[in-house]
Amino acid sequence: MYKKKLLERYLKYFFITALLFFAAGCSELMVTPEQELMRRDVASLKNDVASLKEGALKLEKELISSRAALRNSSVKTVETVSPLKKEVEFVKNNSLKLEKDLRSNQAELRNAIIEVREDLSMLKGRFEEDRFDSKTLQDKIDEIDKGLKSQDEGLSETVLKVDEIQQAISETDKQLKLLEEKVVLLDKGIKKLQEARTAPPDVAKPVKTGAPVKQEDIYLEAYQLLKGKKYDLSLKKFNDFLKDSPDSELADNAQYWIGEIYYAQGNFEKAILEFNKVVKKYPEKEKVPAAYIKQALSFYNIGDRPEAKLLLERVKERYPNTDDAKTAEKKLKELFKENMDTKKEKTKKP
Repeated sequence: MYKKKLLERYLKYFFITALLFFAAGCSELMVTPEQELMRRDVASLKNDVASLKEGALKLEKELISSRAALRNSSVKTVETVSPLKKEVEFVKNNSLKLEKDLRSNQAELRNAIIEVREDLSMLKGRFEEDRFDSKTLQDKIDEIDKGLKSQDEGLSETVLKVDEIQQAISETDKQLKLLEEKVVLLDKGIKKLQEARTAPPDVAKPVKTGAPVKQEDIYLEAYQLLKGKKYDLSLKKFNDFLKDSPDSELADNAQYWIGEIYYAQGNFEKAILEFNKVVKKYPEKEKVPAAYIKQALSFYNIGDRPEAKLLLERVKERYPNTDDAKTAEKKLKELFKENMDTKKEKTKKP
């Protein structure tokens, strides 16, 4: 196709050149500017024809080389394809073999499915029997649960009764402590009266036997007001007692009851400070562990749980095998029990 177009172009230029030469022969004697221009165009066309010929020759050479390269590549392709054909034949043979094996396996699988179905039928029958038995067993379990629930209700009532008994014991302990304090005061009064009677006349005069008794009466009066929940009057009496008798044997008790008054009024910050005075001023007295416990409960009620736990654990460590240690352990279990929602109890008074 390309050669045909090139040949047509050659013929066109040749025809134009022949016409120009014919025109030039007819008018050799008369050369006009137009003719001169045409001659130049003819010369240019000749040059173009020459370059086209060279291009055509070059293209022909490239075409010949391309054909040779194509032949070589076709030969290589044939060489590559021949082993591929062999591999394809091998794959076909293997696929046929696999197809046969698959068909035989399918037959075996069908047989296995039939056997499984039969086994399932048998299991269904057994399951129905077992379900009947399990229903009977469930009825027995329900009966046992009902018995356990009734026992739990009885146990709950017993626990409530035990709590009431413990509260009564606690009240009795308070009464006993009050009686013990009265006995101590009476003993001290009796001793002082005896000393005043047995002392020489010149020594007995300066002794004021009524003053200590008066201060002890103030203490007992303050305690009675506290029991009657007359907190403001009780607080004044205890403060008067501490002011007049700071070195009394009952000073630590009075300071402790001041903390109790603030605790009962819900002023937990002030209660913490007053209980702390018991610990600081009277570190060797009997009321110190009780002050630690009430200080811990005050911290708990203002939301400082870590400090509350620390103080309760301190009572257990410093005062083991005592009633106060048992009380501290009980409070730890109540306030810091695991898996228990204590967020609602932060503002609740223990």
